[in-house]
Amino acid sequence: MRLLVITIALLSSTAGCRRFRRDEPAGAALAVVEAARSPAGIAPEQVDAELVERARRIQLALRASWDTHDRDRLLAAFSGDWGPDRQYPPAERPLRQRERASRGLREGLAGRCRAERWDLARDRRVRWLTAPLDPSFWPKEIARAQAALAQDLAHAEAARVRCDGGGDVVMLLARRDGGPLRLVDVVPTVQSNVQLNPNDPHQR
Repeated sequence: MRLLVITIALLSSTAGCRRFRRDEPAGAALAVVEAARSPAGIAPEQVDAELVERARRIQLALRASWDTHDRDRLLAAFSGDWGPDRQYPPAERPLRQRERASRGLREGLAGRCRAERWDLARDRRVRWLTAPLDPSFWPKEIARAQAALAQDLAHAEAARVRCDGGGDVVMLLARRDGGPLRLVDVVPTVQSNVQLNPNDPHQR
């Protein structure tokens, strides 16, 4: 009888752990929203600054490919000196990125928000970031960076945040070295007059 009680307790504990882990992306996303609305903005520990920078460079190259297939121009975009961060020294860029993300979330999400895990959005965003383009023009250097990013995002999560007063975004989150989920990317689910992507070249 005692063995049966212990077994039931262990099963209950394991199920609770699974529920917690499944709800964790939603909790992390709502914590980012709460921080963005605070005077201090999103905190450094809520963001994986290294993955943000690597994803940012790949995004710049992908967006450049919409206008050109010139290898040198694609590599110039991939260097990271395009977009709003070109005006800042590298050490200052994580701060500026968090400031833009905080401002975008404050302006784009209104009222009470709710979040839910969204595996399909995660898969699509990771695929968009890491799937190399046609090798006839896509530089191998960028393709290698995409492969490395794909490895680090292999266990990424995503949460959709929707707010009663307006706003609907997906947050891509990643965990490394057993730590907490940290923000890597923010993507609007619909077109909006407020651009939430902190890598948008038109933002300052």
